[in-house]
Amino acid sequence: MASDGPQPITHEFQDDVAGLLTFFEYRKTEDSRLHVERLPGESGFAAMQRAYAEQEIATQRRQRQQLRAQVQTPADAKQIEQVRQINNEWAALKRPRGRGQGFIIGGEE
Repeated sequence: MASDGPQPITHEFQDDVAGLLTFFEYRKTEDSRLHVERLPGESGFAAMQRAYAEQEIATQRRQRQQLRAQVQTPADAKQIEQVRQINNEWAALKRPRGRGQGFIIGGEE
């Protein structure tokens, strides 16, 4: 805004009051206003609710897609071997020693 009203900003421009002004930095501010198109016969509040619901649905969809992508990535062979080793160790601890000597199969009293 110049002294005589709005003017297009160039690198240098001449103002009637301030003289020669040099433009050295441009910073675009983010518009924080929400622009919602209303459907015919829809109130502003209903349009805001619909826009919020659509935003939430899009966010949830994006999160599900990210999780799906993580699950579908091929597993690391080293990690699979580590899990297999741990499972084998637990199975060895649960097995009775002596190859089944503690079991009574079909015995009579």
